Amino acid sequence: MVKEFWKACIVFGLIMVLPSKLHAQKMCDCKNDFDIRCDTASIKNVGLLIRSCDADSIYYYFLPCRSKKSLKITSYEIELGGYDYRLGAVVDKKNKSHITFRFGCAANGPCLYKTYNLRTGKVQSN
Repeated sequence: MVKEFWKACIVFGLIMVLPSKLHAQKMCDCKNDFDIRCDTASIKNVGLLIRSCDADSIYYYFLPCRSKKSLKITSYEIELGGYDYRLGAVVDKKNKSHITFRFGCAANGPCLYKTYNLRTGKVQSN
């Protein structure tokens, strides 16, 4: 009976604590009404997609695995933070030599794209 009680306590504790730890992300230092989070997403065998912000803007950077220099993908004003799902950068396509990011999608228009050459670290197209 005591053993089952402790098992239940441990399971309950894990259910309550782990999700908050797993989903914990640093809030950006932005004075706004949006729930903008500074976070980093790993792109398997390619690099990192980094989102950050300051008091004025939200920024997206790409940090390739083989480089120490991050490459700016896009940025936009903090007042547009509610549209981050459309304006922010996401991986559109990737292969061994190139990665393409989609960003800046207008409500009724096309999106913008940037393709990086992973070997040179330079922008292929805009």
